[in-house]
Amino acid sequence: MAGNMWKTMEVMVKGIFLGGSLGAIVGWTGLIPLPKAVALGMLCGCLASLTFRDRMDSRQKKDGEQDRE
Repeated sequence: MAGNMWKTMEVMVKGIFLGGSLGAIVGWTGLIPLPKAVALGMLCGCLASLTFRDRMDSRQKKDGEQDRE
């Protein structure tokens, strides 16, 4: 249980950093203000990482059921 929580936290942190980085690039282009771009990028990265983690868990569960058959 604790290992699963740490894996989720690791995926979230990676998503937040990646999203913030992409937001900073968008902010530097001048499309939207830098602080807003970074904040929106971090939020999107967090949500994307949770979606990615959920899909990974579903795929592992599905593969585990197929191995039993």
